[in-house]
Amino acid sequence: MNLNGSGCSSGQVYLSHDTSYVRFPNVFTPNGDGVNDLFVPEIHGTVSDFELVIMNNYRKIYTGTTPVFGWDGTCNGKLLKDGVYKYTVNVKIQGTAFSHSSDVTLISYPEREQKMDHCTNCIPLTPESESFCE
Repeated sequence: MNLNGSGCSSGQVYLSHDTSYVRFPNVFTPNGDGVNDLFVPEIHGTVSDFELVIMNNYRKIYTGTTPVFGWDGTCNGKLLKDGVYKYTVNVKIQGTAFSHSSDVTLISYPEREQKMDHCTNCIPLTPESESFCE
């Protein structure tokens, strides 16, 4: 397994086995401009059993099992504040299991609109726990 190697820019997470790899960015900008709007891995080769969990300081706010969809920076349909969010990924790369935890920085812009699609993989929240998204 290589972390931050093989030509990745500083801060990216790079999990590899033979010629297959999964690379995660360390920053994304979900502002609706169509560029870098999702926290989604770059995948090369054979990957299976993928699970991505995003957490804030309090709890899970997203879980996904399909790497091509990614996280859009929302929790329970609301765009989250700029900040650093923790994530854990469990994945098999060419049959070899990897588990890694790191963080990703969400950066938005003041003019972003609060109209992005609802995150279909968000953990359902009750009205009492909605503050956990912040």
